Amino acid sequence: MKDFKLSDKDIHKCTSVEVKDMLIDLRPYMIEQPPVCLKLDFLPSIVNKFRDLHLRHLIVSSSDNGTVDGIITR
Repeated sequence: MKDFKLSDKDIHKCTSVEVKDMLIDLRPYMIEQPPVCLKLDFLPSIVNKFRDLHLRHLIVSSSDNGTVDGIITR
């Protein structure tokens, strides 16, 4: 099996069976609603969320439109 590079082809436009065999469905391993903090949250509440939920990563989102602004890691 050869490696698939995004620069080679756009995966959304590909219909080739060879390309579809190289894709891996990661949805069973994804968390549907991951813990999120807002950009303006207080640091003590973020630290408590890390400790209480035993997190390694925490998504930081914008309070305006909900876009991802960053990720906080340990």
